[in-house]
Amino acid sequence: MIPTELKFLGQTITVHVDNDLLTEREKQIGVDPDRMCCGIASESDLDIRLREGMDPTRERRVFIHEVLHHIDDGFGIGMDERQIHTLSTGLDLMIQGNPDLAGFLVQRRS
Repeated sequence: MIPTELKFLGQTITVHVDNDLLTEREKQIGVDPDRMCCGIASESDLDIRLREGMDPTRERRVFIHEVLHHIDDGFGIGMDERQIHTLSTGLDLMIQGNPDLAGFLVQRRS
């Protein structure tokens, strides 16, 4: 299940899942929603919007992709879309191929 909030650099990023990612202009000109993006990260609004109904692999990768936009913005890295896409795919493959990795990363250390 996708979290509804993320804590990052002292701020809360809200996560929304819905089918309405089109802008009003795109709706007016009849853009096919199935051909549009699957996620949007707004660093200024502190939110992530994901399209509802994606298959689990695509949903994970789009979520990671949008989270990386927030990390990129927060640390001023300056990655381009190709770099974010490649890194999100790589992170998903690493996590999926190593089920113990996620548990290790969130361990509380004394």
